[in-house]
Amino acid sequence: MSQNYDFSITNDFSNGVDTSLLKSEILTEAFTPNFLRIDTIDDNLSIVFDFSLSVPEETILNNLISTHIPKINGSGFLNTYITTNKLRDINYSRIGILYYDPNNLGNIESIGLSVKPTQNITSFDIRVINIETATIVFNKNFISNNNFISTYNDNNVLSPVTSPSNLEISAKINGTSLSRNDFLEIYSISIFHN
Repeated sequence: MSQNYDFSITNDFSNGVDTSLLKSEILTEAFTPNFLRIDTIDDNLSIVFDFSLSVPEETILNNLISTHIPKINGSGFLNTYITTNKLRDINYSRIGILYYDPNNLGNIESIGLSVKPTQNITSFDIRVINIETATIVFNKNFISNNNFISTYNDNNVLSPVTSPSNLEISAKINGTSLSRNDFLEIYSISIFHN
C-alpha cells in the first residue's frame, strides 16, 4: 500500500518548486521505501512512496523540501504555479508566487499570460509585487477578448528586481453586469528574462 507525504506548494516551498529536480533530489537519498512519483493538484504536492518512511527518513524528506531551490539557467522564461485558475474577484487576488533570482536569471523583460475571460468581463488587471521590497514590478490593464485564448507579452516592467525575491502575482476582473458565472480562466503566467 502506498504512502503519500503532502505539502503545500505556496507554504512549504518558499523558493518555488521544480518537480523534476525534486524527484532527482529524492532519488539521491537512500530511502528504504521505493519512491513512486510526485503528484500535484491545486496547491497540494504529494510525494508518494510504496510504504511509510521511518521517522529519520521523514526528517530527511522535510529537509529536502525546505531547502529545495529550483534550478533554471540562461535566458528564457519561468512559469509560475497558479493557485487558482478561475478568477472571479473584482479586487486583487493572489494567483501565484514565484521565486526570482536576478543574479542567475538576469533582468525581467516582460510578462506573458494565457487567459480566457467570459463575455461580461471588459478588462482585467495583472499585477506583480516584489514581496521583499513591497514594490510593484508590473501592473497592466488588459482589454478582454472573450472569443479566444490570448497571449500578451508586454515590456512594462516598472521596478527592476535587483536581489533574490519572492514575486506575488495577482489579478482582478473588471466589467459591468458581472455575475457569479463570470470569471477569468488563467492557463499560465510566464516571466520572460534575458
